Amino acid sequence: MEKSLYNLITRVKQNDEDSLLTIINKFNLLIKKLSRKMVYEGAETDLIIYLIQMLRKLDLDKLKNFSEGGLVKYIQVSLNNKAIDHCKKYYLIKNNEMVLDINIIQQNFDTSVKNNIDNNLFIDELLNLKALTEHQKLILKYYYLCEYSDMQIANKLKISRQAVHKTRSYGLKIIKNYVTTKCS
Repeated sequence: MEKSLYNLITRVKQNDEDSLLTIINKFNLLIKKLSRKMVYEGAETDLIIYLIQMLRKLDLDKLKNFSEGGLVKYIQVSLNNKAIDHCKKYYLIKNNEMVLDINIIQQNFDTSVKNNIDNNLFIDELLNLKALTEHQKLILKYYYLCEYSDMQIANKLKISRQAVHKTRSYGLKIIKNYVTTKCS
């Protein structure tokens, strides 16, 4: 007789290894399917580890009102979401993409960072790229160093708010490409 998923989860939380293996086997086909889509070595192992950790953290009080099908669906959706999350991280790492942390530019005016020569040189280097136009440099400085809003910059430069946003976004794209190629 097959035990209910709720009972198996209860036993997993009591460190019953047989119940854990039963649940892993129950979701094995889904794990294999998702790991093939994740296209990196170790994806299956990552999903199994996630499943184990998730089972041990589940709140039994919240689960007791779930039907058997509801519990299965909950675990399936959780595994699918984890697979998507891992795919995004893997894709970013694989393609050497880097998210530019603009906070370093904003920190330039913090007194704790003002004395950090490396940060100041890096910020100066970024904002003085030859690929940036003077207009882009000015908007980036106003926005990140002076902390003006797009509307304040637009009023100051007598251009539209959309033009400020577009120019700033394009300038950041140039900086991101520069940082990505420099760090690769």
